[in-house]
Amino acid sequence: MLIIGVDPGLKSGAWGAITHQGKFAGCGDIPHDDTRILGKEFKSVLLNMIDGRDFEIITEDVHSMPGQGLGSTYRFGRAVGAIEAVCEALTSGCPWNEGAWHIVSPQRWKRDMDLTPDKEYCRLVAQSLFPDAQLTKKKDHNMAEAFSLAFYRDWE
Repeated sequence: MLIIGVDPGLKSGAWGAITHQGKFAGCGDIPHDDTRILGKEFKSVLLNMIDGRDFEIITEDVHSMPGQGLGSTYRFGRAVGAIEAVCEALTSGCPWNEGAWHIVSPQRWKRDMDLTPDKEYCRLVAQSLFPDAQLTKKKDHNMAEAFSLAFYRDWE
C-alpha cells in the first residue's frame, strides 16, 4: 500500500509517497506550465508511482492568504481545483483500489505531528524521517510537507 501526500500549489505544489511501513517510495513537483496545473501529466506521474498497488491520497486543505491579489488568488484556486480533481478521479476510478482521498487542515496535521508553521523546520523533520528523499535544499519544503502529510496519514 502506498500513501501519497500532496501539498497543493501552482508553482510550488509537490507530492511525496511512502509505503505503509513508512519507507520512502517517491516524490516530485506537481507538473505545471507556470500558469496552470498539467492535470494529465500529474495523473500520469501518480499512476506510474502507484503501479497497480493499493493507495491512499491525503491533501492539505489550503485556502487563499490574506493580502493576495485577485489574480493570484484565482490562479491558486484553479491550481488547487485541478489537483483535487486528479486526486478524486484517481481514488474513485481505479478498479484495483478501494482508494481513499483525505483532506486535512494544516493546523490539524501540523499540531498532531508537533510541527510548527516554520517550513524549514518541517523540511528538517521530513529529511530525518526520509533520508532517501534528498530534501537537502530550502526549496524542498513543499516536498517535505507532502511527505509529512503522507506520514501523518500512516500514523493517524
